Amino acid sequence: MFLYYISIFKITAMNTTDNYWLENETEEGYIDLTKPYDYNKLFYAVVSEGEIKPTKENTLYLPIKGQYFNEIMGGTKDKEYREVKDTTYKKYLWTVDNGDFMLREDFPENTDFSLDFYNNGFFPFIPKSYKYLNIAVGYAKDREWAIVEVMGISFEPAKDKNGNLARFSEDENGEVYANSQGEFAIWNIVYHLGKVIEHHAKGETKSNYSED
Repeated sequence: MFLYYISIFKITAMNTTDNYWLENETEEGYIDLTKPYDYNKLFYAVVSEGEIKPTKENTLYLPIKGQYFNEIMGGTKDKEYREVKDTTYKKYLWTVDNGDFMLREDFPENTDFSLDFYNNGFFPFIPKSYKYLNIAVGYAKDREWAIVEVMGISFEPAKDKNGNLARFSEDENGEVYANSQGEFAIWNIVYHLGKVIEHHAKGETKSNYSED
């Protein structure tokens, strides 16, 4: 069970056995949503004290394609992206027991929010704190898998094939259409990867991964 403490400068997520937290540098006061926000500032460093071993509580399981798995193992891929959507957000975002969102303190009060609001580049939600990823190739029982350290977590709006932000709007009939100035966007959570802690070949199940 995680205990969370929030301040305007530091977000801490700890459980009863680990001592690690997220840190995000922010300015005091509320964000001005009428001005463009540099979404590159939506980075939360994963900070820890002492050695922390992978456990079920501090590790996020993610299936992954073989190509991307090999790139991570080879050190040529250091980020893993996942879309934040209605069906997956509880895996990635901090929510309270009833499922309600927990928002950043610098998000203006009495402001509407949604997972797909662009908000001039500001994503007001807080990521769940994970110290490791458990990445596995596909879903087969004897799949290749690995434990990888998470150095940081950030949020980015998705881009189209031309590298432009994939923003969109809705018409009066609720139909969605692409619009470079649209009020909506698809947001991705990004895990910034560090060292490979464990690497297990296909069919190898023994692990140092703690079951506690």
